[in-house]
Amino acid sequence: MMRQKYAPTFDKAVLLAGPRPIKKGQLLKDGYATSQEFELSFDLTAHSLPTQAGKQSSQRSIIRFTTTSNNMNGCGDRMPMINFWPGTRLYVVMGRPGCHNAICSAPEDWQLAVGKPTRITVSLVGSDLRILQDGEELCRTPGFTSRYPPESNVKVWIGDNFYDPADATIANIVYKPASASSASGSQAVAAPWWKVNLPSVDVQQPAWWTAWPLQGRAERLAVDKTVREAVQKLIDSTWKDVSTRDREYKKVHHFEVVNVLRNENRLLWERYCRSKAGIGRCKITSGDAKTSRLEDANLPACFGDLDSVTNEFLLFHGTNPTAAGLICDGGFQISKAGSNKGTLYGNGLYFAENSSKSDEYAGDDKEGVYQGLFAMMLCRVCCGNMFVTDEVQPNVENLERNCLQPGAKHHCVVGDREKARGTYREFVVFDADQAYPEFVIIYRRTDA
Repeated sequence: MMRQKYAPTFDKAVLLAGPRPIKKGQLLKDGYATSQEFELSFDLTAHSLPTQAGKQSSQRSIIRFTTTSNNMNGCGDRMPMINFWPGTRLYVVMGRPGCHNAICSAPEDWQLAVGKPTRITVSLVGSDLRILQDGEELCRTPGFTSRYPPESNVKVWIGDNFYDPADATIANIVYKPASASSASGSQAVAAPWWKVNLPSVDVQQPAWWTAWPLQGRAERLAVDKTVREAVQKLIDSTWKDVSTRDREYKKVHHFEVVNVLRNENRLLWERYCRSKAGIGRCKITSGDAKTSRLEDANLPACFGDLDSVTNEFLLFHGTNPTAAGLICDGGFQISKAGSNKGTLYGNGLYFAENSSKSDEYAGDDKEGVYQGLFAMMLCRVCCGNMFVTDEVQPNVENLERNCLQPGAKHHCVVGDREKARGTYREFVVFDADQAYPEFVIIYRRTDA
C-alpha cells in the first residue's frame, strides 16, 4: 500500500529493505516526512577506497535528505547529508537554524573498512548530533538547541546530484523519530548548558598511559605492583567505619586489592577532555575531595595530573566486575542511574571520596574468573562548580535545574551527608562525559 505523503508511518519507517548500489541522482522517496529529533540507521558496505590522482578523493555521496534543489548554505539543503570524505571517512552535515552546515565527522584516522557491512547510525537527540558505528560513538556535535521543524515534503536521495556517488552498497535504511530517552546509546537528558559550542581540543595521549589506542579501540591493562600498592593505600586512607542505610547498617569490611586494571579508551578519553574543556570556560570556585590529596598520601605519578582549576578529582564508583568491563568499553550511561540504590540527588552518576561508601554499591560476580570478588572503579571526574547541599530530603528538580538548564552555574551536586548525618559526601554529575573510568579495582572484603 502506498504511503500518503502527508502521513508517513513512523513506528518503524523502513525506507529500504534490500541492498542497493549507490548511484548519482537516485531518488528513493519524494514527499517524505521528517522529525525534529530522529535516528537514521542503515547497513553500509564500501567496495573500494576512493582515490584521485593517487590521493584520497573529494566527497562521495551516500544519502541526503533535503527539501530544496540546492547543495548548501540554505534552510533544508542538508537534513542530513551523509558522504564519504576523504576516502571512506564518514562526513555528516545537518543544518539547523542559523547554521545550515553543522558538521559531525568520524575521527581523522578512521576509515570504513572495505568489503565489510557496517551498521551506521546518525541521530539528532536533544542538542547532540551523533554518528555511531555498530553502536559505538564516532562523533558527537553539540549545539542543536534549535532544530529544523518537522517537514512533510522531503526528498531522500541515495546518491545526490552534487557529488559523485560512493562506491558502496546501502541496505536496511530505517528512519524514525527519537527522544532523549529512546535513541540508541543516548542519555536520558539533553546536553547540559556548558556543552553548547564546545571548543576544539587537541587531545593527546596521557603521559601515564602505555599506548595510544587506534580510534574505536580500548585496552584494559593490569598495572604493576607499585600502582596496586598506591591504589590500596588510597582505599585504606579513605576508608572509615561508618555504615548507612545503603549497607542496611551492616558491618563495614576492610578491602584487600586483588587486581587493578587501567582502562585506556581513546574515544572515552577524547569525549572526557572535550567535556572538561567546556567546563574550563567557566569561572570555577575551588573545591576539594579526599581522594584529590595525592601529595598528602605520597602517592606516585601513575594516577596522572589532576586539573585543580576545573575541580578534577579521582573518585570511587561501586559496581561489579562484569559491569565495570562494560563501563570501560562504552562509558557510563545516565539512563541506568539509580538502578542500584536510588537517586536521592537526581538522575545522575554517583561517585564517592570514601572507598567505604562506594563499597555499599559494589557487588560480586557469581561466576567466572572474578567469582566472589567485588569491584569499584577509580574515576577521573570533572566536577566544575559544585552545588553543595546538606538537606536531608533535597528537592531533586532544583538540583538538576541548577546543573543542566540554560542560565545555570553549576556542573555537579555534592550531597553532604557527612554534615547532615555524619556519614559521607557523594558527588553527582549529570553528563556521562564528565567522568572517565580510569581504573577497575578488583578486591575482596576482609575482617582484618
